[in-house]
Amino acid sequence: MSKIVATLFMIGVSYTLLGQQQEKQVSIRRLESAAETQTQEYLASFETDGVPTLGAVKAALAKAKAENTIETWMKAARLANSYSNVVDVLSEHYLSYYQKLQQGAATFPALQQSAEKLYTKEQRKYDSTYRSYKTVRNDCYLSIAELYLAQGNKASALSYTMTAVELTGGDELITRGEALIKKIIEYE
Repeated sequence: MSKIVATLFMIGVSYTLLGQQQEKQVSIRRLESAAETQTQEYLASFETDGVPTLGAVKAALAKAKAENTIETWMKAARLANSYSNVVDVLSEHYLSYYQKLQQGAATFPALQQSAEKLYTKEQRKYDSTYRSYKTVRNDCYLSIAELYLAQGNKASALSYTMTAVELTGGDELITRGEALIKKIIEYE
């Protein structure tokens, strides 16, 4: 009887381990699939608007200000957004590394303190740039909204304005966005 119980136990353990291994393989395939999807999205964006360099963003903004068209503001918004997303990858890398350092702080306290200063400084710099270019994108959205409103397209104007206000953190953009929303919905 005990041999039967032991055999059944071993079979159960084997199925559990097999199931865990299969779940892990499925999880890895999902991650690989998600990574491939993300890679294709990045590539499509970079092929459409170009690699989002600081110079490209500044040139797109200058062109948008000079031409003041929906198309030029849209391109500037996409480039600023792409640029901030690329910088965010760097910020997240440093943040992740810093968190790993925190987990090992008790083992190597001296190393942890010096590395902490370097990594938090770099992460903050990247994070500041990330937030700055998200603000640029939101400003572009408000410019797009103003152009749509001038064309009489209140739905598009309101959509871009609400998006900018919801995504922004800057007081100036909130004030500008609030005024635009009030104008569009005729709020008194």
